[in-house]
Amino acid sequence: MKIKAYREDGEIDLDPLKRLAEIGEKRGRELLKCYQERPLPLYFLAEQMGKDVLTTLDHLSSDPSIEVHCRLGNVAETKAARALLEKAEDIVVDEMTLATLLICGVHEHLAKSPKRLIVSEGTLLSIENWDVMRIDPNSRGGSVGIVDGRLTLSEMTREGVERTQEGIRRLVGIVKEHCAIESGVPLSRMGSEKRDTLVKVVGRACAESMALASSGQRVLWTDDLGTSLLLTNEFGAGRVWTQLVFEHFAQHGSVDPQAVSELSLNLNSLGYWFTSLNARIAQAAIVKSNWDVEKSPLKEVLGHFGDRRVTLDANLLLMAGKGVKYSWSNDRRVMKAPDVTYRILEQLGQRGDPVLLASTLWMLLEGLLAADVGRAQFVSKIIENWLGPRGLCQARKTALLWPNPAGRRMNRMGE
Repeated sequence: MKIKAYREDGEIDLDPLKRLAEIGEKRGRELLKCYQERPLPLYFLAEQMGKDVLTTLDHLSSDPSIEVHCRLGNVAETKAARALLEKAEDIVVDEMTLATLLICGVHEHLAKSPKRLIVSEGTLLSIENWDVMRIDPNSRGGSVGIVDGRLTLSEMTREGVERTQEGIRRLVGIVKEHCAIESGVPLSRMGSEKRDTLVKVVGRACAESMALASSGQRVLWTDDLGTSLLLTNEFGAGRVWTQLVFEHFAQHGSVDPQAVSELSLNLNSLGYWFTSLNARIAQAAIVKSNWDVEKSPLKEVLGHFGDRRVTLDANLLLMAGKGVKYSWSNDRRVMKAPDVTYRILEQLGQRGDPVLLASTLWMLLEGLLAADVGRAQFVSKIIENWLGPRGLCQARKTALLWPNPAGRRMNRMGE
């Protein structure tokens, strides 16, 4: 297609670019809508959008309205994956995982894996040729798109391009030095019809990784739910994901637990569903965001309490209680801890009976803050204010269900 770049008066004609951008934006919206509604393999989405895996993943993870389909998020899934990882002798790492590690800045940890890592030749070739590697940092460039109905050029800075390219070169070096590079021969052993269909859906690099992971004591490391479902259906094999693998690294002393918490915060903020959270991760989010409930990663962690897809159980409430305790115990001037408390109450209140949940949370806090009477009184006052007069009356009745000092104390709230 030829585009006439100038009008007759010699000025640049932006109309053709705008029309092309509008067509691309419409198709992009349709594809993203399909991705949001069902766990399409990210590789398929990238192919349809005409982008590489890194660019596609970066686009998804930078848009707060879109989630990256990583896993189902249930206990059975986690239990099965952990068993697979313990049993596996080798881990086959796919392209999306390498992109995830690069975006999160943790690719250096590949060198510390307690298990043998395998990368397919096709995957290595793909990461060596990610689109950004073909950009000249000294040339001005960027992408054209429609933002709020207007044609917009997003420029890429020289520093940004050079930093990304250097990260990719380092990633490639680590893969070559610390991973076994294997050919995609196992893929060629598949029936031609099945192989061709698989390559059309996920691309050759991913198809190679799936075939390599389906033989011997191996497991596929992928952060793509769609790919994992295909792996199970076509090969009867299982997979693991980045957060789980890093927890495994930490258990074997290869990675510091704090690094796992930092990674979990990054994955959660980038929209990887489902990212498992715990009290330690919540505490790290409070510190990293300086108690600011509107700042990432704390904003996303607190949103976890209001997400109806997350099981509302004793573990979630205990995590909330420990988060409140930590925010008060470490906010020496008691400036922002109330904000954290209110936000947790608001999020939990969306999940069911707000009074019952607030009452239950207070029961936990009575024990967690038992040694800090002053702060316990502050928290008590906040819960009173949040409940209001009618809620407080109901909370007193709820407190009678706990025939202990904590319940009696709640029954005296507001007096």
